[in-house]
Amino acid sequence: MIRTNDIVWVAKLPSCGCDAVIGDIFQVAGIHDFPESRCIHCGVARQPAQVAHGHSSGFAVETFRLQKIPPLGELEGQRTQEPIRDKVST
Repeated sequence: MIRTNDIVWVAKLPSCGCDAVIGDIFQVAGIHDFPESRCIHCGVARQPAQVAHGHSSGFAVETFRLQKIPPLGELEGQRTQEPIRDKVST
């Protein structure tokens, strides 16, 4: 679940297929319900959705398109030890 102050990245394309902000990273400033609208990039109508504000461009991104980037503390707890393997030349 995406919440205010989460750091997220745009992981999925919208229903219109416009890829204008795919891969962008931002901190969520707020989450709101948004009525049906049009994509500001391609003009295709979009269905009502919950959106996250905070993107540097000033527009909102649907929350279903976002993936949370976990804080570093959470990543440290998931550290795994893998053996270092020597390269074998043939």
